[in-house]
Amino acid sequence: MSVDVARSHSGDIGGDPPPDPNRNPTSCESRISTKRKSRGTTIGKDLDERRQKNGKPLEVTFCPQTYKTSFYMKLFEGGELDRNRIPEAALMSLKHNPNGRFVVVCGDGEYIIYTALAWRNISFGSALEFAWSSDGEYAVRESTTRIKLFNKTFQKKKNIRPTFLCEHMYGGTLLAMCSNDFICFYDWVECRLIRRIDVNVKNVYLAVSGDLVAIASESSFYILKYNRDVVSSFFDSGSSVDEQGVEDAFELLYEINERARTGIWVGDCFIYTNTSWRLNYCVGGEVTTMCHLDRPMYLLGYLANQSWVYLIDKDFNVKGYTLLLSLIEYKTLVMRGDLDHANQILPTIPPEHHNSVARFLESRGMLDDALEVATDPDYKFDLAIQLG
Repeated sequence: MSVDVARSHSGDIGGDPPPDPNRNPTSCESRISTKRKSRGTTIGKDLDERRQKNGKPLEVTFCPQTYKTSFYMKLFEGGELDRNRIPEAALMSLKHNPNGRFVVVCGDGEYIIYTALAWRNISFGSALEFAWSSDGEYAVRESTTRIKLFNKTFQKKKNIRPTFLCEHMYGGTLLAMCSNDFICFYDWVECRLIRRIDVNVKNVYLAVSGDLVAIASESSFYILKYNRDVVSSFFDSGSSVDEQGVEDAFELLYEINERARTGIWVGDCFIYTNTSWRLNYCVGGEVTTMCHLDRPMYLLGYLANQSWVYLIDKDFNVKGYTLLLSLIEYKTLVMRGDLDHANQILPTIPPEHHNSVARFLESRGMLDDALEVATDPDYKFDLAIQLG
């Protein structure tokens, strides 16, 4: 796989020297090799030409189950580019299914499902867009008025004709369909309307847990909680659904006043890149900047066992940045008010991150806890003065 030069960042954009390979990287340093190869640019140009008419970056998903993006691994054999493996379609998206066994390539008005490792053709058909469900079923959007649902064995099970012009479609725990003015969420089993939300949608990110969803608009994004118990009770009661859906299906938790260009969920943490090409994460409505990117990059995914966030640029160069899972869990528990469990996780966070934890606690008004966690003498002195 072609990779880019991995430079360290300390909150600024720049050309710092490559990190010492014998030192553990900080939260804004890449672990990718510092040796640049040229083949990433070559393949990037080939694929870029094939999806130029789409006018958007190629959408690629990273599969944590296989610890690699199978597309790149199969294009390169022994370090050499096999051009015969490049799909003929003008690529728009490449997405793994939830368990990582299959990957779909969509573009040029068609889709092809492959096995993720052997890269064997399993199924194909017409599609403008493709969406996986959380349990391996999928939907294809053939036009603005025709959508088809398929089961796990690739057999068609339902035709859907929306009552509006469906311009975009998103998968996950729920099936989301968007017009230019609103978004509608449906369940996968019976395609019942869950909720209509009036917002101009740029992208939708559903958490793997199914309880959280981020809706990105032109200038901000919204984090909502999906109340599945409320929805289940509503349908079990036999009540009829109006054109707005179930009233309390979603609860607005936070509105963040910046646009998320690409994003992924890690538990209750939403990691995203914004229009200023900063890599941020949001926990409990609080946004933390991990680093400033030196060029446009797009999120691939997160490997929890390595605590690394992976991004890719338009030339198919890949970078990785540290984001400790223990830090995410700690902040999540603090935001939930579960301080007992948070204190159990605190010892697993490396000491070099304790000042960052202390500043997070200070922002929450928890000065006593911040003073206890902080390690920098000057910072501890400032906290002590605040406490009087």
